[in-house]
Amino acid sequence: MNDVPLVACAYFLSNYMIQIKLETVSAPTLAVTSDHSVVAVYFDGVKQNLAADQAQNWASITNIEVPEATRVMAFHCLEDGLGGYGLIAKLEVTMWTGDRTVYTVTDTDWTCSGVEESGWQTLGFKETSNWKPAVVTNNFQLGGFGHNRWIWNSYERSVTYCRKNIDIRPFISGMLWKLKVYCSNGCNLGMLWKLIV
Repeated sequence: MNDVPLVACAYFLSNYMIQIKLETVSAPTLAVTSDHSVVAVYFDGVKQNLAADQAQNWASITNIEVPEATRVMAFHCLEDGLGGYGLIAKLEVTMWTGDRTVYTVTDTDWTCSGVEESGWQTLGFKETSNWKPAVVTNNFQLGGFGHNRWIWNSYERSVTYCRKNIDIRPFISGMLWKLKVYCSNGCNLGMLWKLIV
């Protein structure tokens, strides 16, 4: 392989890396729950299908695959007035090694509102003065979740609308960069294949 011209080698590797991305990186996954209930989850304004038994049970985590092109996640949640409350979520990517890398979790970088406004769940929505940085309402550690920041809006307890702008594609590309650098150094495809399988 060391005798292959550099240009030909680079061309072959470019096509090979496309295969690696498609075959070894799973779809980004959102894990979410809310006390008391998750009414709806939207990706770029498109409502996602939620299992009713999970959405109504704060102790049951709902997992949803997130398209890589998604730019905004939006959540509508209710509280029942009986105790603790909050929305907890995390978005992560699973690599071909099985390792999971977290892209974002609920925290004060998210924005929340207690008022429903037209188009609030879409990418083009311009946040009004009703939208403020999320507040952390609870630090309860839900088993297996990996973090404990439950959030809500700062002024209306019974309902919340929360948003998070995202851009997953550069994040995933960065995770693949180590493979690209390793393989392009001498074009040692045999060693790369050993790592993959």
